[in-house]
Amino acid sequence: MGELIIATLFLFSSIVLFIQTGGLPNMFFSTLGPSVFPKILITIMGILSTSLIIIKVMEFTKIKDKKQFIKTFEFSKKMLSKYKLVFIVSLNFFIYIFSMKYIGFSISTFYFIFS
Repeated sequence: MGELIIATLFLFSSIVLFIQTGGLPNMFFSTLGPSVFPKILITIMGILSTSLIIIKVMEFTKIKDKKQFIKTFEFSKKMLSKYKLVFIVSLNFFIYIFSMKYIGFSISTFYFIFS
């Protein structure tokens, strides 16, 4: 279940990033501009995340037994409890990055170090 969510997030982010690479400036003397390499990488990321979504949806449609379906959610709960600290640190890091713009470097760094 978690892989499906992550693949969906990667697909969404690849679409957003692909749209934003259109704003990169073009070179006058070259046919390949600075946006070509990021577009190639983002396209590969989108293809791989789409294939992962298809594979996981096919796995979920094959599950006919309710006990096996419940076991997949129990496994997800175990994974969440196992990596709880990783999620907390990641959340603190994103709060640190976004709060830096509004409250400044010093205060947000103090929060991040002591949280």
